[in-house]
Amino acid sequence: MHWWHLSDSFLPCLSFLLLLGVSVQAQNLSLDGCPSQLDSRGFCILGRDFEGGLYEFENLKDRKEWDIKTGFTCQVLLKRIDD
Repeated sequence: MHWWHLSDSFLPCLSFLLLLGVSVQAQNLSLDGCPSQLDSRGFCILGRDFEGGLYEFENLKDRKEWDIKTGFTCQVLLKRIDD
């Protein structure tokens, strides 16, 4: 059997897998969309800003002030206690 016989039957499967990969990608959220995700993690949002291509949030959790920076998908990229 030649390799092109396999590719003819594999092409529809590959196309389907690529479609699945596209649909699973995270969606970009606005600056207003991220606080609900941080709230669910126990953070109380005190302030928010957009700077340097990142969303920045000032938060309160466990009586400590936190600075959190996220990307457009609200994935936390930096989380630190504000001294």
